[in-house]
Amino acid sequence: TIMQQLKAKAYRGERLRLSALVRSEDVERWAGLWMRIDGTSGRSSLTFDNMHDRSITGTTDWTRHAVVLDVAASESEKIAFGILLSGPGKLWITDVKIEAVGPDVPTTDGNLQRDHPINLDFGQSNRSN
Repeated sequence: TIMQQLKAKAYRGERLRLSALVRSEDVERWAGLWMRIDGTSGRSSLTFDNMHDRSITGTTDWTRHAVVLDVAASESEKIAFGILLSGPGKLWITDVKIEAVGPDVPTTDGNLQRDHPINLDFGQSNRSN
């Protein structure tokens, strides 16, 4: 992995998007951009996304990827971000951007905004025996 870390103060209360153009070659396991928001008062990680659920694999041409997280207004202290490669392969990264985005851009941390549960049979009714 390669990474940087910065103070979150300037971004508190914002929705932040990390994006970059990434090219891969022979990535056998997985790779992805990642970002983590660390908190104050001993809370280590408030939110995190490493693209594991939408990972980069194999050989790809330059493609823009993004991670979007909310930076808590009062408890965010640090922002860590970078790119990681798990297993053999090669990655190239360029045109890295960190920018505040509006609430219309969904977060990528898997933090659901659903008010009610869905699919409570977990797809059992769709299975054939």
